[in-house]
Amino acid sequence: MMEGDSTSGVTEQGVPPWMVTFADLMALMMTFFVLLYSYSKVDEEKYRAMVGSMASAFGGIQDSPSNSEDAIQGLEAGVVSKDGAETKPIFDEQATRSASIDDASNQEKLYRKLKSGLVEELKAARVIVEREGDSVIIRFPEKVSFRSGSDSLTPDAIPLIHRVAGMVRDGDYTVTVAGHTDDLPITTERFRSNWELSAARAVSVAHQVLDTQQIPPEALQVSGFADARPLVANDSAENRARNRRVEIIIEYQSTGPDDKQSPAPKNDATATATSPTKAAP
Repeated sequence: MMEGDSTSGVTEQGVPPWMVTFADLMALMMTFFVLLYSYSKVDEEKYRAMVGSMASAFGGIQDSPSNSEDAIQGLEAGVVSKDGAETKPIFDEQATRSASIDDASNQEKLYRKLKSGLVEELKAARVIVEREGDSVIIRFPEKVSFRSGSDSLTPDAIPLIHRVAGMVRDGDYTVTVAGHTDDLPITTERFRSNWELSAARAVSVAHQVLDTQQIPPEALQVSGFADARPLVANDSAENRARNRRVEIIIEYQSTGPDDKQSPAPKNDATATATSPTKAAP
């Protein structure tokens, strides 16, 4: 027998195979629980830094809340000033969301009401109804509402404006009556420019809206844009006719129930008047 064969029957001693698997499992479980513990432990310095930042941003939350639960409750309930007085709540997301849903619902209701109540006028293109963002726009082309170069409404336009105003009732909104012209200059004894013509036409429509007593005067404003906001390019007679128009714009407010304010005026060059009153004849 060869020398190498004398050791062939000896079994090498060592750790049982199952022990290796068990040790790996224990190591993984320890790592897992350490990770969970690290997530559950509150870093007090980071917490205080966060509270200080919130205090600076929202007017002064108490510097040393008793614990994290109290601080969270304080943020949900409102801001606590340094003298201990509780002020108006910061977060009212549910109320804001509810108000936005109500505004969208009112906008949709008005749009459908106008579409169903002005079927014949829409088919005849005497009026155009559109939605844009938070607004419903009722557009009156010049050909059915005014004579050329005049701010006097045609007899057929007045009852149409009354019908439209009668459909606008419910909701928190502002109503803007906006006059528009084409780019052809005008100079007459009454109107020095398209600015005056567009504003005068808007005022004429606004008077008819107020006559219905359906829209409160404080919700109404009047703007004249001349040719500053064309629908299409003023490069043909047909396009210029489309741009000569007066619009009634109903804009619903996207604010919460405690913050219902009119939107800030846009930075546009406009001839504007608010809540027109009738001039003496």
